[in-house]
Amino acid sequence: MIVNSIMAILAGADGPTSIPKWALLKSDFLLHHLDLPTAFLEWMSSVVSFPP
Repeated sequence: MIVNSIMAILAGADGPTSIPKWALLKSDFLLHHLDLPTAFLEWMSSVVSFPP
């Protein structure tokens, strides 16, 4: 979670709601390069609701 937050902030995320949005947009990268359980990204998707 900390690594994800730092990466998102360095990539330009500007607040607590933009960090999970960034994580969802980069989920393929994060799952490939970090040892994350898929439940982590499922939780992120429950936190953020994208507009239709």
